Amino acid sequence: KEAYERMADALERTMETAALEATDRIDVREFSLAFKQVNIIRRLAKEEYYEIPMAVGDDVTSVNVRIIHDAKTRGKVSISLDLDERGGKLAAYFENTETGLSGTVVVNQKERMEAFKGLEETLRSKMEGKCEISAVNFIYSDSGKVNIFPEESDEISRENKTAAPTRILYETAKTVITYLSENLQ
Repeated sequence: KEAYERMADALERTMETAALEATDRIDVREFSLAFKQVNIIRRLAKEEYYEIPMAVGDDVTSVNVRIIHDAKTRGKVSISLDLDERGGKLAAYFENTETGLSGTVVVNQKERMEAFKGLEETLRSKMEGKCEISAVNFIYSDSGKVNIFPEESDEISRENKTAAPTRILYETAKTVITYLSENLQ
């Protein structure tokens, strides 16, 4: 996160210097494009997206992971996958709060609910000594929709002194994905 922000700051300073030192003309379109690129870099500092292939039996599915470094909270991670007819859909959302890591897991097949209930205990054992697990809620949704990740504002904060260490968010995602790969057969 800090690397993206340092890069964006350096690019902004370079562009401002170039604009001030320009003697002839300034290509407004190029500067506009450059500032858009800086905004993309700042967005990358706030949100990370990953698409990870995962073997499930004889099939391969894609696990979508989204990690948010947010000044308002201590960090969030969202994991979702679609297993078509075989296992339905699953979405997991975890937020690192002052009281610890709390999360919600939503599935759209009742028979999968029991298989995922062991996830809370797995998280507790893997995160022991790193982060407290305050609560993990499991929800069955028969609507077919399992998107539980709240929409974020476009506001990007440059200072985030309360953010969770990135390794906690990555460790949470890794633990959930490992658990899913072992229990979705």
